[in-house]
Amino acid sequence: MSSVVNLPSLNWDVLLGIVEHEIDVPTLISLRSTCKNLYNFVNIKSTWITVLKNLSKLHPINLPSNNPNTPLSSLSLSQMMSIAVKTHNLRQNWLSPTPEPRPSFQVVALPPTYSIVSILLVPHSPYLLVLSESSRARASSTVTCIDLQRGKPIATCSTNGVVSSWRAEVTSEDSIAICLLIGPEDRLAIS
Repeated sequence: MSSVVNLPSLNWDVLLGIVEHEIDVPTLISLRSTCKNLYNFVNIKSTWITVLKNLSKLHPINLPSNNPNTPLSSLSLSQMMSIAVKTHNLRQNWLSPTPEPRPSFQVVALPPTYSIVSILLVPHSPYLLVLSESSRARASSTVTCIDLQRGKPIATCSTNGVVSSWRAEVTSEDSIAICLLIGPEDRLAIS
């Protein structure tokens, strides 16, 4: 005679093992509405830490602090669930035969007399730096810092002369150092 074991009666360690190897994000979320025991299981951080670790093996996950060294345990349960759902949806979209663009950006207008020369995403920060040059007779460059979380420019710096090289680093939680090398107006064409 065989005994029947139903999912809600399993030990949480066994359920974590199942989650680790078998259950995708939508199924896990659906389990919440089946019974109180599974609802409680789905609403613990260790379940979602396991899910995020599995997802990170398949696809990069976007942590809210933009710091890849952020421990998953420091995130709230709702942050973990949101990251898992977004990562799953992006992965499903990417793997579909016809992926659909998912805009998560806003258009930031530059003055019509400027053209973009270079774009730099500042590592471990939500900032994008845009280097643009004036098409006017007097050569000048402008660096615009755009906060990607707010979708708008937060700082601008202009130079008298053309920037030939540049670099940016996060120096503290709320500041970025930008190094600009102003070169001659005539650039060498390298082919």
